[in-house]
Amino acid sequence: GGRVHDYRRKMGVKKLLVLLPPGAPWEYIDRSTLWNGQEDAEPRCNSVVAREFDMALPCDLPEDEKWGICTDMGQWLVDNYRVGADIALHAPAAGEGHDQRNDHCHIMFTSRVVTAEGFGEKTRVLDNRYTTGPQEVIALRQAYADITNARLEKFGLPYRLDPRTLEAQGIDRIPQIHVGPNGWAMYDGNKNPKSYTRVDAQGRVIEWEKIDKGETRQEFCQRIKDTNIRREAFGPVALHVQIRNIGSYIDLLIGKVADLKALIPASMLPIWLRARYEAARYKLLEVAEAVFLEQHEAEERRIKRGRDEGIHARMKRMQEEMEQLSRDKERKQALQRLYTRIEHIVTTRPSVPVVKIEREPTRILSIEQYRVELVAKAETARAKVPPEFRPRVEIKNVISNSAEHRPEESSLGYQFHTGPPADNGGLAEPPAPVKPAFNEMANPAPEYPCKQRVTISFGP
Repeated sequence: GGRVHDYRRKMGVKKLLVLLPPGAPWEYIDRSTLWNGQEDAEPRCNSVVAREFDMALPCDLPEDEKWGICTDMGQWLVDNYRVGADIALHAPAAGEGHDQRNDHCHIMFTSRVVTAEGFGEKTRVLDNRYTTGPQEVIALRQAYADITNARLEKFGLPYRLDPRTLEAQGIDRIPQIHVGPNGWAMYDGNKNPKSYTRVDAQGRVIEWEKIDKGETRQEFCQRIKDTNIRREAFGPVALHVQIRNIGSYIDLLIGKVADLKALIPASMLPIWLRARYEAARYKLLEVAEAVFLEQHEAEERRIKRGRDEGIHARMKRMQEEMEQLSRDKERKQALQRLYTRIEHIVTTRPSVPVVKIEREPTRILSIEQYRVELVAKAETARAKVPPEFRPRVEIKNVISNSAEHRPEESSLGYQFHTGPPADNGGLAEPPAPVKPAFNEMANPAPEYPCKQRVTISFGP
């Protein structure tokens, strides 16, 4: 106690206002009385005296609408927690590097309820960080989004505020960090702070060399912006979803190549074209295997890291996914061109025509027809043989006393040699049947002998 804090020289404050619940003492409208009374109501030296709610205001709204958002949010705090709220509308910080669109509001509200008798009990609903506290924080953000969106809709602006995290909204983007007044003071003073390891008030060792990696907050925030700008070129869909979709498309290409492989025998492509196709197919499978391997490793890394990762880890993961997605897109395009070329070769090249030979149907001949045709073919062949080379056929056991049965020479030029006349009453002796023992397998029916024992000699 006994300290005096003078804020009359505070710069950049546009408007101020104190809001109180109904029935509160009228003297608390003065901020000095309000906060001194809150300080006197705390029995401990380390008690929480006030809570703060900061709001970034849309730069496209006019000044009175921005102030209206501040007062509406302050009134919401007063109505829900029965506290006193001190509202201050701040202008953007002047100087190089500061965003001149950064109109913002600070609402300081008491940690105790304000009653007609003064300060009452603590607002414990905001202190429990495990049950009621997180729910109240979500309610505060939702109330601010509803109040601001109503003003944006009133003025016909297209964008809206969403109190959920980027991950809950399905937006794959790295959130920026808050530089803060100390960071901007170092930036304005052209100071280059160095990271070092220190021990905080609770005895914890904090290694800032590993945390900030030698970067100031401005430099790290700018790197986040550059990463997000590069990320926008890949579209709104999450990077790991795009990587998985490209893998599915490559799998589909492999299936199509398998279908084309089945068409190769049907198309009767030449050997050199088949060799080119096989080389291209193996190249496609090799690239696809590399893609699947990288995707599997990236998925394992993502599961191992888990969801609770810092901004540095998220930036590293996003950069790895963007690089992998860029490679996969290039591979997908190369595979698509390769598949299109293979498909063009297989489906558009004319196939070799197959010549179908028309054959006469097989005739079923009887024995007599076969004998007649065979004799005719033999007679035709013999007619072409010169007389001096024609064979002389001697048929034994052919005896006849009749002159017509002893011709000197047949019409075909064969010499028939007959034996002496037999004493058989003038009848010709029939030839003795010859059993063709050498042709039993070829002639299983001896009753139809088709061959006789003959002696064939050539010469004059």
